[in-house]
Amino acid sequence: MAERLLEALADPFDIAGHQLFISASIGIATTPATDAEAILRDADTAMYQAKKSGRNRCAAFHPGLHEQTSRHLRRASELHGALERNELRVFYQPLLSLTSGEVTALEALLRWEHPSEGMLFPEEFITVAEDAGLMPAIGAWVLLEACSQTARWTKDHSGLSISVNVSPHQITEELIVHVQSALAASDLSPSQLVLEVTESAVVAIATSRCSSDCERSVSEFQWTTLAPASPSWHSSRNSQSTN
Repeated sequence: MAERLLEALADPFDIAGHQLFISASIGIATTPATDAEAILRDADTAMYQAKKSGRNRCAAFHPGLHEQTSRHLRRASELHGALERNELRVFYQPLLSLTSGEVTALEALLRWEHPSEGMLFPEEFITVAEDAGLMPAIGAWVLLEACSQTARWTKDHSGLSISVNVSPHQITEELIVHVQSALAASDLSPSQLVLEVTESAVVAIATSRCSSDCERSVSEFQWTTLAPASPSWHSSRNSQSTN
C-alpha cells in the first residue's frame, strides 16, 4: 500500500494551471502494540528513518530504530557543549608540489575528541550536528581556526592556501558573515581560502533554494555576493560534506 501511495504521488498535480510535484516519506509500524500512541510513535520513528534514507520512500519500524534514535539524541546532547568544552580539533593535511616538493596548500579536517570514545571522525557526528542545527556555529569556528592558523604559517611560507569543507546547512547568507569575520580576524587574504562542497551538497542546495545571489555549477561554486577577490568554491566528489 505504501508503494502504491508513492506511485500515486509521483504524478504532477494541476493546481490553478500549474503543475506541482510532491513527495512523501512514509513510516510503517506493524507492532503488536495495542496502544495507539505507541503505534503512532513507532510509525513516526520509521518515517524519520525514511527521510534520513533519502526521502520519497517508505521504511518499516523495527526495535533497533529506538536504539538508533536514543543514540542520536545522546550524541546531539554531547555535541551541544563540545565547542565550549574545547573538544573539537582541526587537523591539517598538506598538499605538496610534485616539482618542488614544497607544501603549497592545506586542507582543514575536523575531528571531535570525545571524552569517553576518543577521536571521532566527521562521519560519526556531522549528521547529528546538522540535524541539531549546530553546523553554522561549528562551521564558523572551523573557518576561524583554519584561517588563523594558515595566516600564522603564511609568515614563514608565503602563498599557502587553505581548503575548508562546507556543509549544505552552512550555505546561507550567514556564511558570508562568517567568512568575512574569519578573514578579518586572521588577516588572511581571501584568495588563500577555498571553500569545498560535495556534489551531493550542490544538488541539495540547487533543489532546495534558488537564489539570484549565487551562480551554481557542479564543477565550481562562486558566491557572487562576496567582495571581489573572494574565496573560491570547489565541488568535490570525494570530500566529506563536512569540515
